[in-house]
Amino acid sequence: MIQLMAGAIALPISLSARADAPSIIFMVPANESMPLAGYENGHLAAGLYKDLGETIAGRLGLRADYVVVPSARLGEGMAAGHADALCYVQPAWLEGAFDWSVPLLDDAELVIAEAGAPPVRRITDLADQRVGTVIRYHYPELQNQLGSHFLRDDSQDMGMSIRRVAAGRLKYAVVEKLLYDYLTRGAPDSRVRVDMSYAPITRMCAFSRRSGIPFQRFDAAVKAVVADGTMERILESYR
Repeated sequence: MIQLMAGAIALPISLSARADAPSIIFMVPANESMPLAGYENGHLAAGLYKDLGETIAGRLGLRADYVVVPSARLGEGMAAGHADALCYVQPAWLEGAFDWSVPLLDDAELVIAEAGAPPVRRITDLADQRVGTVIRYHYPELQNQLGSHFLRDDSQDMGMSIRRVAAGRLKYAVVEKLLYDYLTRGAPDSRVRVDMSYAPITRMCAFSRRSGIPFQRFDAAVKAVVADGTMERILESYR
């Protein structure tokens, strides 16, 4: 499981987003890329975060608004009530006390490898190997099992890690299955292989306890999106 690390980046959130218009504000990590988020001029313009936010907002009869925040400040911003919800996360990733929705979907962490690299059958095979990771992310399973033998090699996002493995600049990287499937769909790269799935991920929505929207109402909307197959249809568009 990947957990966001703390950092010292300023929180660029404007409370002007909380106008009197009937809206629900979703927080979005700034360092995500497609299929999760596509940005134009610093604003969320496409991706799963946007599709999911608009779907949940529609069930609530509200407009979806978004604030884009550095990953290191997500918990702080949510706890302060700068947004109502942050979706596609799990409790271990976010510091603070929040209400949590029903699960949205299950994903998994993968170890990918350059085609000519020795195979990875267990986490300990990565000891003392440079492993492609994402800056400011924390990888508790790898850290716990490898300790000081976990050698991070950070990129800005997981897509860059995959490209570095494909180019032979890294032998190994850890990525999420949904993102890997999206980036390789229709054109699997023979220079990259998947060696193992090492940790399940259950995606949920965190809900701020400072929100003016009742959590029970929000959770009911999330339940409906999952129960009627809408969540699965959103995911299929990125597979």
